[in-house]
Amino acid sequence: MALTLFHQIAGLFLIMGLGYALVRSGALQAKDSRTLSVITVYIVQPCVILQAFQIEFTREVGQGVLLAAGCAAAYYLCMFAADGALHRRLGLSPEERASILYANTGNMLIPLISSMFGPESVVIASPLMAVQLCFIWTQGVAVMRGEKGLSLRRLLTNTNLIAIAAGLVLLAFHIRIPPILAAPMGSVAGIFGPVSMMMMGMIFAGTDLPKILRRRRLYGVTLLRMVAVPFAVLLALRLSSLSVLLPEQSRTLYIVFLSFTTPTAMMITQLAQFYGRDAARASAVNVMTTLSCLVTMPLMTALYTAVM
Repeated sequence: MALTLFHQIAGLFLIMGLGYALVRSGALQAKDSRTLSVITVYIVQPCVILQAFQIEFTREVGQGVLLAAGCAAAYYLCMFAADGALHRRLGLSPEERASILYANTGNMLIPLISSMFGPESVVIASPLMAVQLCFIWTQGVAVMRGEKGLSLRRLLTNTNLIAIAAGLVLLAFHIRIPPILAAPMGSVAGIFGPVSMMMMGMIFAGTDLPKILRRRRLYGVTLLRMVAVPFAVLLALRLSSLSVLLPEQSRTLYIVFLSFTTPTAMMITQLAQFYGRDAARASAVNVMTTLSCLVTMPLMTALYTAVM
């Protein structure tokens, strides 16, 4: 499985290279990635989510959705407890704290599991995204603002949360989207992976990579995000014996684990910009964790396969 994952990530990196080349050749500018970002967030990703819920509702599907949501909630509650200790001991900045906490459960995870397990597997990624979005617009915003805060309006109007809620209703009541809508929705959903990765490549092309690689502190943050956190999640899953108690949910457990091995969420850079924090530092962490995932994610998968 680790080799399969490596091949899939390598393929995504090649697509990312196309976006990088477009900017470096002068055909586009790095700031043009915002257009792709808007299209992805408001149109493509909701189509991916809605399409994923167009499957037969079975006990196993319902159990998988609840299991993924429960694991995600448990992860964040444990990480919030650890966040305070890490912050005091290491003197982490708000950007670093959020970068360690929040993984890329959208732009990176969805293309990967879609290519490995099929589009229907996104139904398991959806509750992971929903739980993260709830926390990132509450705890994440509070960290960035340096105070307690709740952006309820942004939470309730988030297009992906709305799509997840709508998808759950369609799934629960066995409602099928009419073919006249399902066909174009499927076509739009199919471009999610390539568009997301080209967008990331365009963003990377606008960064000073040599300067980023000289920042020693980034290596420590990257190690925490890409190695320490996934290892802690793996240990928790192993001690929980969920793989023994729910053997039919082995794929769900792997997707849950894989979601926490992904790089830092791109939204952290956006939040840093919005709240006047160090967006350059947040972007640097995103670049470093994304570059390292080609090695760390297959290694973590190999370790998962060995112990689970």
